[in-house]
Amino acid sequence: MQTCRLCVLFIPFILLINIFSLNAEASELREDIDTFRDDQNHYSSDIMYAVFSLDEVLYENYEGTDENVVFEWGSITKLLTWVSVMQLVEQEEIDLDEDITNYLPDDLLRDFEYDTPVTMIDLMNHQAGFQEYIPNLFVEELPDDYSLEDAVQDNQPFQYHEPGEVTVYSNWGAALAGLIVEEVSGLPFHEYVHENILEPLDMNNTALAPDLSDNDSVRSSADNFYTGSSNNDTHWYMPLYPAGSAVSTLPDLITFGQALFPSNTDTPLFDNVNTLVSMFEATDHYEDTDIPRYAHGFQVSLLDNTVYGHRGNTNLFSSNLLLDIEEGTGYAVMTNETQDTTYALLFPETVFGDYTRPDDFEDFTPADISQFYQPVPAFVQGAAVSFNP
Repeated sequence: MQTCRLCVLFIPFILLINIFSLNAEASELREDIDTFRDDQNHYSSDIMYAVFSLDEVLYENYEGTDENVVFEWGSITKLLTWVSVMQLVEQEEIDLDEDITNYLPDDLLRDFEYDTPVTMIDLMNHQAGFQEYIPNLFVEELPDDYSLEDAVQDNQPFQYHEPGEVTVYSNWGAALAGLIVEEVSGLPFHEYVHENILEPLDMNNTALAPDLSDNDSVRSSADNFYTGSSNNDTHWYMPLYPAGSAVSTLPDLITFGQALFPSNTDTPLFDNVNTLVSMFEATDHYEDTDIPRYAHGFQVSLLDNTVYGHRGNTNLFSSNLLLDIEEGTGYAVMTNETQDTTYALLFPETVFGDYTRPDDFEDFTPADISQFYQPVPAFVQGAAVSFNP
């Protein structure tokens, strides 16, 4: 068989064009990022952020900090919880549509207000109907006999909506999912995550336990940002820690994001890559539309492409992890400014294109648009509590 000499020459030429194209796109991205950064000359907080693909970091920047410093993830931690759940789903240890009380000790929780069972999908979609009022979401001290089970039981909120009916963000619901992982696996939640997520990914600079006792070097590094902070030198602990207690370096957060791309056929997170693919299938849509809102706990953002991930906020930090699984591009950011919107919320438009606002959709009524704003339940049942973290 004769080899086509023209074809032999043509294939490397095509590869060369693709390389030039990728380099041009990366260069344009860096210019756009530099422009955005220059426009934020008023921004005084320390910040670390990166744009990455499956196998490389396309852009990385540290301002006032460096790659060895650890910051808090906040609610990005919930993605560790949802990945843990999906691992146990793959092993047929958890059924997403099963009544969650079947996975919990009897009498751990008081009766829910509705007869409709709460399922894991309800927890992932934040549709279990729980009020989001937790006076002890952050505490100054943990009890000596702390356990996640006690924290979940002691902080159980009231259920004001029937499961599956209303989307109301719930930290307690995410912590409850973490407790189910603990009950099903037989391991404390932070040990399960270390054995099945952090260690397989070589995320050696990440801690998860509420007192960071699961990683001494991270705890030692974290002391630097608690001491002398604007928060009166107070380390606030999160008893419901599967909802938001992770702390790490930016490189570790990037590694976690890269492991989540469905194109990562070698990911150690799952035995079957199809589980990873299915994790990004929408599990909740805006009512009467095909517009996704949640995908197995991942928040869905509508930019030029559909982007998956989670934002985080704590008393001291803001963060975001976003994945464009279609283009294979991710964005990770952590900053020591609470409730930051500049880099955690606005900057992603530089990477992924403009957000699609509700009024960008044709034939949307005001009632349709209102669905884009999750209700915040203001009902509080029981004795009044004054709490100001």
